[in-house]
Amino acid sequence: MTAVRTLVTGSRGKVGRAVVRVLREAGHVVTGTDLTPVDWDRQPEGTAPYLVADLTDAGQVYALVGGATEGENAKAGPYDAVVHCAALPAPGRHAPHVVFGNNLMATFNVVEACVRWGVPRLVNISSETAPGFPFAERAFFPEYLPVDEEHPSAPSITGWAYVDADDLADAARLAAECDLAGHEVFYVAAPDTIGGRDLHASWRRAYPDAPTRLHEVTRPDASGISTAKLHRLLGWTAKRSWRDYLTDDGEPLSVT
Repeated sequence: MTAVRTLVTGSRGKVGRAVVRVLREAGHVVTGTDLTPVDWDRQPEGTAPYLVADLTDAGQVYALVGGATEGENAKAGPYDAVVHCAALPAPGRHAPHVVFGNNLMATFNVVEACVRWGVPRLVNISSETAPGFPFAERAFFPEYLPVDEEHPSAPSITGWAYVDADDLADAARLAAECDLAGHEVFYVAAPDTIGGRDLHASWRRAYPDAPTRLHEVTRPDASGISTAKLHRLLGWTAKRSWRDYLTDDGEPLSVT
């Protein structure tokens, strides 16, 4: 594969760190950016270059995506791909308007800069909470489970879904490297429910009056999110499970 210069926003966060590692292992030339101050000491060999930028500031983002702030030597110009991981992941630790303003303006600025600089590939990582649950003020139920990309855009519950950060990073790499034209939306989730819950039985027990249609699934503990589209178009398959870290009782696995 030809080396791809890739910018990863939110590179000091949980997902961003995983994405940087996975992309570098795949041969990408990666630069990370976040709000964490720069460590001016010499970094260990193989450490990805790191830049500080406030993504809510359009000027900083334009300079960042255009390559103007990349190092102290000659600039290579705009990146080949941008993976946008930076965000406040949930309300609760910041005032709601801070979460909304930060995430909306950061994403707008990144998208706008990519368009203006002609970056050919932008991967925007959102959240399973994008449909509106679990932060809705009143109960909403999906029309059907497992939820997929064809589900109407309305607040809904995603059925005890989860994903390992490294599996999400693998999906981001596939998206950054793919040749799909136009815009695609993908759900990313492990194939099972957190804790091994029986999806249908747990749903009926938790929400006995919900009008949700329960579609046939391939395993009792199937996730409440379908990743069939992601597998079909990008060939992604989850490789990790909560069972890699926890016992069936939810206790941490002992490490020897």
